[in-house]
Amino acid sequence: MAEAERYAAAVRIANPMYDAAFKYLMDDDASARLLVGAVLGEEVESLQVPGNRSVLEVDERQLPERYAPVLRRLAGAAASVEVSDSMALEDEVSETWGRMKRESAAKDAALAEQETALAAKDAALAAKDAALAEQDAALVEKDAALARERADREAAEERAAEMARRLAELDRE
Repeated sequence: MAEAERYAAAVRIANPMYDAAFKYLMDDDASARLLVGAVLGEEVESLQVPGNRSVLEVDERQLPERYAPVLRRLAGAAASVEVSDSMALEDEVSETWGRMKRESAAKDAALAEQETALAAKDAALAAKDAALAEQDAALVEKDAALARERADREAAEERAAEMARRLAELDRE
């Protein structure tokens, strides 16, 4: 494979040295069997996970004797109070983090729903404001028409009064 092709095919993966990445990898049975098999150099047919997720049960009869030191080391880690406490704390932190992420997602969803409802209310208020503006414009037009009508009536009354005065003057003559 050419050097350029090799870089083009590079994939970014999570570093399994980090507990979260390792835990994610070990949550998948096929991946866990493959990883444990790669560490042991043998195919692992099954891994039994008891109620305590911090330990795995491996049939040591399936494994060659040369892996006995690795098994003893891992068995010692499983029996160690310090390691058990550390794993329990890690599980607690992981559960708390997961709960916080779920709560945050729920709050984000609730906020988005509230924002949608507020936008709908704002649109309804804008429509009502437009209707009120139309009504105000109609009232202004009506008031102007009434003012014209009143002015016309007053002008007619003044003309009538003027005519009545002139007639009274003519009658006196």
